Formats: sequence, C-alpha cells, structure tokens
Amino acid sequence: MKFLTTHFLNSLKAEAASDCLLLEIKYRSTGHVWRVTDYDIEIINSGVAYSPFAFTVEDFSLDSGTEIDRISLSLDNTNQEQTGIYLNNDERNSSLRLVFAALDEKTAVIDTLCLFSGYLENFEIEGSQITLTCVSPLFKTMKRTLNHFSASCINKFRDGVCAYSGTDNFCNHTYTGCAAKGNTANFRGGITASKVSGTMAAGEIK
Repeated sequence: MKFLTTHFLNSLKAEAASDCLLLEIKYRSTGHVWRVTDYDIEIINSGVAYSPFAFTVEDFSLDSGTEIDRISLSLDNTNQEQTGIYLNNDERNSSLRLVFAALDEKTAVIDTLCLFSGYLENFEIEGSQITLTCVSPLFKTMKRTLNHFSASCINKFRDGVCAYSGTDNFCNHTYTGCAAKGNTANFRGGITASKVSGTMAAGEIK
C-alpha cells in the first residue's frame, strides 16, 4: 500500500485501463467492516471483496501538505438503509480508509494508493444522502497546536469541522467572534498568552 503523492497518483491513472475508489469503514459499535467501491461491479483487492455502492468525495483538506487530514464523503441513502446504522448507534470514531485502485482491462487491481486513513468525526443525514466528515488521527493535535501559528481561524464557516449551527450568518474568523457564538471548542487559529489574559483575542488587530 502506497500513500498519497500527486505524481504517483497521476502515474497510476495514466497506466491503468480504469480506476476506482475503495471505501472501508469499521463500525465502532459492532466491529463490522463495511467495504464498498464506487465502481459499477464488485472489485476484489488482496482477496477482499468491495461491493458496488454510490458514494463521492465531496471535499478534502491537505492541512499538512501532502497528506489528506480531513475529508467529506457523500453516501447514497435512497433506500434509507444507512439511516438506521448512524441513528441507532453512535458511530463517531469508527475507523475509515479510502483507497485509489488502478485496474487492468479485466478490472483486476494492479496497484493501490491510500488516499486517506482516519476516523469518522460527524455525519449529517439530508434527504437521500448521508455526508460523513472524517479526520486523520493527527488532526485533533494539529487543530490544537500547529494551527495556532495562524492567528485567524482556518475553518470554513459552518462546515463539518466548524460545526456551528446557530442563527448567525457571518463569521470574522477571530477568537472573539467564535466565543460570541459559543463555538471556541472548534476554533482553529492562533491562541496567544494575551488572549488568556483577556487583553487581546487571537486574530484581532488593535
């Protein structure tokens, strides 16, 4: 299993007759492993079967450079089968892996590339779709330490990481603004000693 580099991914795509994504989720509550592919037929990888299932990668973040640290996946839920899984059990922190697979003319896997490995942070059910927000194991650490070098919050307002669901429709990405919304637990920006003393909040200019 190789890990993400843009050069290698492009090389795989160029050499393959076709390609697909392999998604693997190990549910926290039961230990059951769910394996699916976005290809239209079953794919066998290392002796393990991945069943056809409609899903797409909606968004991803490359916070640490070349590794995907956060990813959003949209799963088809037309038959409402997924609803029961996520509403009946708290599946947050379930482990998840997304793999790119290069296929030959007979749809046999010739090589793979791990695009993302992490866990489920949150989910949202809307109509016939379920959106999963997933983060890497180091994401929480980076959220609280490395990203503190950025004064302003780097979250996209109301996204899966920001997770703000109140009535405000604007965010200035400062700690003060986040505090006013009661959402500082998800603030991803610089935290300084001056903020702790109350003299100046991170991200503000005086």
